[in-house]
Amino acid sequence: MAHSKSTGTTASEQYLARLCERTFLSLWSYPNVFRDQGQKNGKGDGKELCDLLVIFGNDIIIFSDKSCAFPSSGDPNVDWSRWFRRSVLKSSEQVYGAERWIRQFPTRLYLDRGCTQRFPIPISDTRTARFHRVVVALNAGERCRNEVGGSGSLFLAPHIVGNAHVDAAHSDFAPFAVGQIDPNRGFIHIFDDISLDRVMQELDTVSDFVAYLTKKEECIVSGRLLLAPSEEDLLAVYLTHLDESGRHGFPAAAKLAIEQGSWSSLASNPRYIAKKEADRPSYAWDAIIEEFTKHTLGGTLVVGSEGSFDEMERVYRVMAAEGRHARRVLSNTLGEKVRNTKKGQIAARTLVSLDQKGTIYVFVCMANPTNDEGRYRAYRRDYLTDYCQVVSGEFRDCPRVVGIATEAGFGGGRSHDVIYLEPGEWTPEREAFVRQIQEERKFFTRTTRTHAHDEEYPEVRLIPVPVSRPSKRRKVGRNDPCPCGSGLKFKKCCLRFRE
Repeated sequence: MAHSKSTGTTASEQYLARLCERTFLSLWSYPNVFRDQGQKNGKGDGKELCDLLVIFGNDIIIFSDKSCAFPSSGDPNVDWSRWFRRSVLKSSEQVYGAERWIRQFPTRLYLDRGCTQRFPIPISDTRTARFHRVVVALNAGERCRNEVGGSGSLFLAPHIVGNAHVDAAHSDFAPFAVGQIDPNRGFIHIFDDISLDRVMQELDTVSDFVAYLTKKEECIVSGRLLLAPSEEDLLAVYLTHLDESGRHGFPAAAKLAIEQGSWSSLASNPRYIAKKEADRPSYAWDAIIEEFTKHTLGGTLVVGSEGSFDEMERVYRVMAAEGRHARRVLSNTLGEKVRNTKKGQIAARTLVSLDQKGTIYVFVCMANPTNDEGRYRAYRRDYLTDYCQVVSGEFRDCPRVVGIATEAGFGGGRSHDVIYLEPGEWTPEREAFVRQIQEERKFFTRTTRTHAHDEEYPEVRLIPVPVSRPSKRRKVGRNDPCPCGSGLKFKKCCLRFRE
């Protein structure tokens, strides 16, 4: 089951690969994927499909990366047109070609140029797949700052279409502004030096990233977005607005023009800063998924935990489909249970997913009472399985149950077990089986599920700054300069706190 990945051939490709592996996690992110189109009778090298491919359920993200030097002829119009052709239009053709190949030949993808290692993630049905096309065009940032100011990120101007990007005689031509490449073949997202880092650092889960791409595309293709000074400003509006379903989105205005400075305003907001701090524990969830992934790909799962690759990938995908805010809630809940479970206790908690309707999590914590690790892990897995069976019976409106078990208390080594249940139809036989587990285990006869409530952007309590007051022993006139050094008159400053 083990396989190796290419790490990219250029510095920019390697950087893109690292960003994407952190965001999408290693099981679903693959740089330098190949197709066997160039082979004859199974011999020779294949052709590169794209610079990076992400397949996560029905979502397929195709990346093409170009790091072309920005020309310096002295004419910004000419320089822009030349750079855009080499960086954006050429990459767009690669993206469109990769999509076409995947739709036609979804089983002919490989991890190596010799086409000996098949792409490990199956593509079930390309007719229902959602394709997200991404071009990464670097090295325009410095010239953009010099010519038009700002952060160096390109303008978003959806009215610019196709060759209008490079034809200086066209009425829509505007250097350092990007719009739509070819609406007939599908929308392409264009990220530059600045916006690539910003978007992937802020939307660093596959569900958050895909949701943004989807809603941004809808906003542009529908004609609602008139102009955005930069991708970061557009992202700021997305992050600070909720749609009718309570999820991030764009204002429901018929025509939307984004204000310059929207990102700077958000980044300096105390609630945004508090959010980043509150999110820190959430990366424990990423680490758990990566731990499972590493052992699955390496064939080192504990005996009794292993399943087929497709089965294990489905479990991990449910966990990875949680967004950053949901991961924060899940990590905090699991961490609290680990911290509060005493030696000799077995504790469990259920938690309904914030992001995935019909999914419920079960967390089980227990200490190892013996020095027999194998016996302890077997008992813990059986206990977790039985607990999840009972939970699935109690909460039948949640057809997906994910169970995670770990040691109680912090310190020392830590291991995790995971199981996934989709009970399907409840028959009288299954009903009797679950009730028998309850009686034998002496589990609860009724439990309550937890719906965690946690503000994505926490309220911030502003701490008042102490005001220096003059000593009562010193006589200060009302119109004298205030002794606190503010530069105001005493009556306008510290005196008012006495009156």
